[in-house]
Amino acid sequence: MFSNYFNFLLFLKYLVEYECEENNYYENITKVSADNDGKNPLVISDELILNFENIRNNIFSDQKIMPSTVDGLYFNFDKKHSILSLYFIEFKGTLLGQESFKDYFEENIINLTDEQCNDSKNNCPINSLSKPYLNKMFESYTDNVSSILKIKPFESFFVIFPKICEKYANENDVEFSINEFYSFLFEKIRCHLIIVYQSGINHFNDEKTFVASLRDKYNVLKNNGIVFDFKVYDEVEFDKNLLNDIQEFPIDFLYIVLFVTEDVLNKSRDPHDFGNLINIVLKDYVEENEINIDDNQKERLRRIISKCCMNYINN
Repeated sequence: MFSNYFNFLLFLKYLVEYECEENNYYENITKVSADNDGKNPLVISDELILNFENIRNNIFSDQKIMPSTVDGLYFNFDKKHSILSLYFIEFKGTLLGQESFKDYFEENIINLTDEQCNDSKNNCPINSLSKPYLNKMFESYTDNVSSILKIKPFESFFVIFPKICEKYANENDVEFSINEFYSFLFEKIRCHLIIVYQSGINHFNDEKTFVASLRDKYNVLKNNGIVFDFKVYDEVEFDKNLLNDIQEFPIDFLYIVLFVTEDVLNKSRDPHDFGNLINIVLKDYVEENEINIDDNQKERLRRIISKCCMNYINN
């Protein structure tokens, strides 16, 4: 099912167009970056991305316990090599160094003196739990924000994403293989985790410590052959970096890539014909649909469509 870019883009098109009674998957960044009450958006923008929480809520609607998820999903093809890229985006409007109960745990449990625990029945709150076991727990204790953000991308990538693909396969009566799915993701797609936080409420040391604590965790994926890049932006840096890319390659460009790729492949499977055919079909499609794109966007689309055509005939 996922043997080439074209088929995977059809799956992404399914997500973009999906609607259910309560939620749409395709929403502007203002809504996706809002808090749990739908207020105080971290980023104000009409640019559209996929609301990954809405996807999770629909896929796991019949379960009492749902996996953790990032807030948004965006996709494009990188500018240099036209590799299909997925961006798992988490908007965090709280303190990065938010305190947990680690200090309380240390003060009230770890630092108990032997004298305080002489009479385990009456005075020792740790009862029969051994001190070494408690120390081991304490060493792995992190602040709440870091702990949550370590879980979210893993469950988004390894639990929710394959379940979405399985649902798509069932609805379209095609065979789904989890091995084929991950083989394609690991070999053909570049995955990114983007965490966006609110500037002005975090001290630099908190940010630096926070980033370091997460980077090691995500490097586990990268070190095991999974290309999973990790970046942390405040809302201003997000505007200058990823939001700028979203504006240059909006998700709606998916329709251009799919239409032109399919039309070119229907006309010829000879790579020598692709360049001229892409120029003709792309020009006609843009004019007929009155799509306003600049020269840089056109050139980027040409490279992407060429990549999709070559990827299709080679797989």
